[in-house]
Amino acid sequence: MGKLETLPWLVLNRICEYLNDDDDEACTANQRGGDLRAFSLTSRHCCAATASQRFSQVRMTVTNVDDLVLVLERWVEVLDRDGGRYRYAQRLKVDLPGQDKVNDEWNKHRLVVPRTGHPQVIDIDPNDYALATSPSLYSIVVKVRGYESDGRLNYNGQAALSMAAGAAPNLRHLCLVPSNAGNSLALMQAIRLGMPPAPPDGLFSLKIQGGRLRSLFFATDSLGDIEAWAARADFSKLCRLVPWGWDPTWAGILVGLAARGELVSLRSLDLSEIRSDGTRTACQLLTALSQNSLESLSVDGHIDDALFHTILDQHGRSLRYLYFHPYENYDNDEYDGDWPPPCVVLTPARAAQLAEKCPNLEIAELQIDRTLGDARECAIYRELRRLPRLRRLSLTLWFVVHPNEDEWDATLDEQPMYHGEDIPRPYLSQAFANAAVDANLARAIFDRLTAPPGGSLERLRLLVRRKQGRYAPASDDDRFGDLLRWFARDWICERRKSGRDNTPVVEIRELEPSATVDAGKEWQSIGEGKRQFGGEEVFVKAFDDVWPQTTSRWWEDWKSVPLSPDVELEFARGGVEEWGRKEGG
Repeated sequence: MGKLETLPWLVLNRICEYLNDDDDEACTANQRGGDLRAFSLTSRHCCAATASQRFSQVRMTVTNVDDLVLVLERWVEVLDRDGGRYRYAQRLKVDLPGQDKVNDEWNKHRLVVPRTGHPQVIDIDPNDYALATSPSLYSIVVKVRGYESDGRLNYNGQAALSMAAGAAPNLRHLCLVPSNAGNSLALMQAIRLGMPPAPPDGLFSLKIQGGRLRSLFFATDSLGDIEAWAARADFSKLCRLVPWGWDPTWAGILVGLAARGELVSLRSLDLSEIRSDGTRTACQLLTALSQNSLESLSVDGHIDDALFHTILDQHGRSLRYLYFHPYENYDNDEYDGDWPPPCVVLTPARAAQLAEKCPNLEIAELQIDRTLGDARECAIYRELRRLPRLRRLSLTLWFVVHPNEDEWDATLDEQPMYHGEDIPRPYLSQAFANAAVDANLARAIFDRLTAPPGGSLERLRLLVRRKQGRYAPASDDDRFGDLLRWFARDWICERRKSGRDNTPVVEIRELEPSATVDAGKEWQSIGEGKRQFGGEEVFVKAFDDVWPQTTSRWWEDWKSVPLSPDVELEFARGGVEEWGRKEGG
């Protein structure tokens, strides 16, 4: 008798538990059973010991509905053996047929001979065709890609074009979502062969033009040939256009469509990820749409002063919603000519222009530089409250941890500051004070925005974020990010009516308070002397520079720097440079 036969049953069970891996990601058909199955083949005694583990998970692969009955019958037969194994089953797992090929590293593999042609195109299923052309189809989301993981061709994009052009007569809303195929030899071969035209039958044989699209959402790399879309789909009824990403080709074509009056119904437009070389095209597009009276506009990316004024001059009076998020978005690190104009920053003068040119604005998402609540920052709040119909406002308050990338000089061979403790103490103190936004400061900002002549604002969202570029110190230091997050809290200030007499009250609540608690644990570990990396003393001293310690839990004893008094400051609302001269540049 072998030595395993003499082991107690409890020991054998422990061995089986060790050999079995219950991790979902490791529970493939053969990986899960590899070691355990080998152990079960040692002897009848070991086979019986492994039963509870081998049958704890019933895993079946179902190809289609017809095979499901056969698979279930097979499992019933297996579980009925040895007096019934049903008592071991604890989990049922159903996989797609392709999952084994992806996960099973012990599968037998064939030598794949490169094909000289694509697989034969499969006809569209009659049920799919009926659905795609149904008059009841109103809104669809289509995943678009050129190839499947196994090398088959995917013509969803061309099918969506036919549907948008009128094959689905009542289709109003279309969203094209890019989808990536998994890597495989078959996929690489298909890409090398190129994508042939769509088959000239079925849905693709409908050469109709027109359609009644009201909204179109698409990624710039998922639309394919935009000229084909412009030639077949009728964009004259299109009310909302949301392209994700920036591509100069489609942007130029949109300029032509707008100039020819083919986007006459457009009222909502999103321009995202505008590159530094795309601001001129964006200006041309907004100018060509000047007769449309856009009511909703979302713009983010490299927004220079010319694009800012184009937005206000061409569409300011009609705008009801504005998302304005400028950030540096250069194509590359080197330019043959001059560097492009920098991104705009919302200054008091620009805020005044916004209030003057956008009298109907009701919802806005803007961003400003946080400057310790000084006169400059308060002047921006004062100008924004001149928007007579503003009901909802989201403000991103940017703070900077110096020395920032504008002060960096690589020619001096300065050592990069990878960690927060490497940053000089005065810069840390300034960053802590600038990032600190508590409930009292949130309420004070709300009060400034609703003071006369304001009063229409109902809801304010404050998002406190760090502005950083490529050379920002400690940009990848997660622990330093947690230390800053302890101060940089997000808030919602909302005016509601309370009580029987509908007395207006302002409710203030913090967003994601659990994240604040987690960030506080980092400060607590420092305060309790739990040193992990060394150098934390500089954080304690920088904190003490702003908020002197008074209790044992000193890291909780902080408060925001109050806003400057609300006094009217003189500056020219006609331009930006005048303020700079009064402030000393």
